[in-house]
Amino acid sequence: MTNAATARPAPDTAQPPAGDTARRPRTACVVMDIDGVVVDFNDAARQLLGHHPEEVLGRPMSEVLIPARLRAAHEAGLRRYRETGQAPLLANRFEVPARCHDGTEIPVELFINRTVHEGRPAFAGRLRPLRRPASVPAELHLRADFYRALVEQSPIIVAVLDDDGVPTWHSSDAGGVFSGDGRTLSDQLVDIVHPADLQKARAALGRAVHEGLDDAVELRVNADGSWRAVSLLARNLLAHPAVHGTALYVTDITRARAAERQAQVEAARLMTLIESLNVAILLQDEQRRVVLANAAFVEMFSLGVTPERLRGTGGGASSSPLAALYADAEDVERRTEAAIRRGRALRGEEIPLIDGRVLERDYVPIMLDGSTLGFLWVFRDITAQAEIRRGLEERARILSDLATLKTEFVGVVSHELRTPLTSINTFATLLEEDAETLSADERTAAMTAIRRNTDRMLGLVADLILLAKLESGELVLEESTVGVPALVRAAAGASESRHVDLRLDLHDGPELTGDGGLLAQLLDTAIGVLVVGSSPGAEVVVSAGPVVHAETTGCVEPAGSAEPKADGWRVTVRTSAADTATAERLLSTRLPHPDAVNERRTGALAVMLARAIASRHGGGLAIAVREPGVELTVDLPIRP
Repeated sequence: MTNAATARPAPDTAQPPAGDTARRPRTACVVMDIDGVVVDFNDAARQLLGHHPEEVLGRPMSEVLIPARLRAAHEAGLRRYRETGQAPLLANRFEVPARCHDGTEIPVELFINRTVHEGRPAFAGRLRPLRRPASVPAELHLRADFYRALVEQSPIIVAVLDDDGVPTWHSSDAGGVFSGDGRTLSDQLVDIVHPADLQKARAALGRAVHEGLDDAVELRVNADGSWRAVSLLARNLLAHPAVHGTALYVTDITRARAAERQAQVEAARLMTLIESLNVAILLQDEQRRVVLANAAFVEMFSLGVTPERLRGTGGGASSSPLAALYADAEDVERRTEAAIRRGRALRGEEIPLIDGRVLERDYVPIMLDGSTLGFLWVFRDITAQAEIRRGLEERARILSDLATLKTEFVGVVSHELRTPLTSINTFATLLEEDAETLSADERTAAMTAIRRNTDRMLGLVADLILLAKLESGELVLEESTVGVPALVRAAAGASESRHVDLRLDLHDGPELTGDGGLLAQLLDTAIGVLVVGSSPGAEVVVSAGPVVHAETTGCVEPAGSAEPKADGWRVTVRTSAADTATAERLLSTRLPHPDAVNERRTGALAVMLARAIASRHGGGLAIAVREPGVELTVDLPIRP
């Protein structure tokens, strides 16, 4: 009949059919089909409730026997039975109010069971009048107080709406949200809900009354004169016998939203600060997924996406989009992993990019209570500073070379001048002191020695002048195109190589633009100094070929079809000389003078001139001892 009442369940397995019930006049019996229509009404029921059968038969049970406040619960119970087959009130006794013919209500004990009427499922309800109020055990009083205290003391506001949407009850601390003036909650919304949330509140209330609200709806309400943020949930309990209404659960989330707002403000301030920096910022979580990146980071690495698109992306340096930009991604990943393992801040680490730029990277681990929460990386483009530093380093190297050259120059000049000056001084003294005792041939020999040493000094002065002009750039080069292999062959043929095994390893390549005479003198010195300074039987290998220099690739590689275009020549002279073939010995050797027949210059002066010639052509010359021999290298650029 209904499932709305204060339940006092009592097991009862008897299910008498409608016909049997009707034959027991002492028990009032009403039969209702599954559509809620009265199909049988016995005389005992008439005597109990005052209705004549013809007044109730064929009419909905809810209209004649059920109080108005319980009709919605009754209809909901029938609807649930038709949809699910569930009827939790069957075979139990309940105390409910029944509506009499004159409109009054009497308390009755109701027992409902299933039956059949004219072949269709039906429900038979037996009613007995209650002679006295049922006593409630003390235990039930305590349990009721227990649940009441939990609801009343809860920080969540609980309210109940009847089937018309009028608030019928709310917990004691409702904060002035619900009014008891008899209006429906829908009519009260305009007074309690913020105007901007009014439409959302009405839609939520409509769903709450019909189907409940399982997903919380956030609203701003006027509670005691101030706007509060609340979260609203609802349960449709119209079919629940103890509630008969829609339950609303309102949680004050003002502090939580204020905290969220403050966090958003702080985040906005921090993001504004980060975006204003002219350095790239990357923040990763403990799994190295991107949490935050600023616009400078995207621009620095030319990623072509917004910073927001990077959030959630992850991976190490070798698998991230940055890997293609690093000159050595594996080295960057190795250093990154090492920094993370150490767990200490890292400052000023340089990372070269493939496009030639140089970045400086800082790393700061984000820690809380000893646990790593993430990683902060800061990148700065220091390409200009790196170029300046390299320039300063190059200037320092040049100054160091100049100091070395100065020392070499002083030593070479002192040696070159000491020998002829000593000879001149000796023969001049001899002519001065022993002129009368010397024969004519002896005087002639002395004068010849003086003249020869004088010419030697003039040659030395000429070499020094040439060296000065080469180093100062005053010497005008007589430029033409020359073939390096031909120059090497000519220099090897002119060398005094009878005591060594001289081999050539020459490769074809583009011609050089330079002063042919000076370049020939350079290669004469490069090959001659090692040939003359090598021990008898030593193997001297001269190799020459085009190369790609460090200025374009960072290393020197032989030029090939699969390599970048050659930009220079490298001539290398190696000797497998005996243990006496040191750099000092080579520099002390004497080589034929290119401009004076029967004259020689020391290896030291010859090498200084050769180095100056190479430098004047934009190249360089270096000598290194490589056990068990010596290696001399000449680099010359190919100029357009």
